[in-house]
Amino acid sequence: MRDTLPDIGSFVALGDSFTEGLGDPYPGGAGHRGWADRFAERLAAGPTTQVTGRIVALTSDHTAHNLPYGASKGALDRIVVAAAVELAGSGIRANVINPGPIDTGWMDAPIRAAGVAQTPAGRLGTPNDTADLVRFLMSDAGGWINGQVLYSNGGFKTPS
Repeated sequence: MRDTLPDIGSFVALGDSFTEGLGDPYPGGAGHRGWADRFAERLAAGPTTQVTGRIVALTSDHTAHNLPYGASKGALDRIVVAAAVELAGSGIRANVINPGPIDTGWMDAPIRAAGVAQTPAGRLGTPNDTADLVRFLMSDAGGWINGQVLYSNGGFKTPS
């Protein structure tokens, strides 16, 4: 059975580590060097054409009636796209995923029905849908993708 990713905003992979969440600088407990230290080492190593790390952030188009949330996601999008340009020479790839509405249990029946009706794929997204794209971006096969805001939403469109 596939593992699903937790409900957090960003993922960082540097070399052989996969670190979930940017809030804990030293995941894994005492003795484990944190992602921030490894990130600094990658930058100090100088230019490379090899992919040495990845940043994947999750965003949202759900901005109406929630301006602070929408503003923070808009800023996140721009920061990650800028980081893709500025960090590319150090081998770090940075992308954003907009997964659309993901059915994690928070929706009531009317919200769920409206989301399905606005999705050409005929269903809402699942955590595994998002996890599959994150896994691809973190893999060697995803190393050429950089500086993108990727829509992985079954064609979902918020009505104007």
